[in-house]
Amino acid sequence: DEDLTAARDLMACGSGSHRVLCFCCQQAAEKYLKALLVKVGLPVPKTHDLVAIMMALGPFIPDVEQLSATDAAWLTGFAVGARYPLPPAMAVTGEHADRALAIAQTIKQFCLAEITSNAK
Repeated sequence: DEDLTAARDLMACGSGSHRVLCFCCQQAAEKYLKALLVKVGLPVPKTHDLVAIMMALGPFIPDVEQLSATDAAWLTGFAVGARYPLPPAMAVTGEHADRALAIAQTIKQFCLAEITSNAK
């Protein structure tokens, strides 16, 4: 949960580090989804692709379809691009940061609900 806490802290302090905030949100979402992989007994792939992880979960947790693949794909773009922006790098704004934080929090809530449920 440190990544999401860091993102919230960056948002609260108004530092303008939107790219870093979006990266933290992607990392948080990735870790929560990978925790679900562990819960259902699947190997954890070496990927940052949130959509690929969600697709792997689909047969075991059909409700994963409730999460937006479009949002997950968008957030995935910050896994590498935020750390190694190549020209022309996208200007990451406060609106991007707000969206990233909302997506990560939605994924967190979904994953925690699944992790704490009795069903495997």
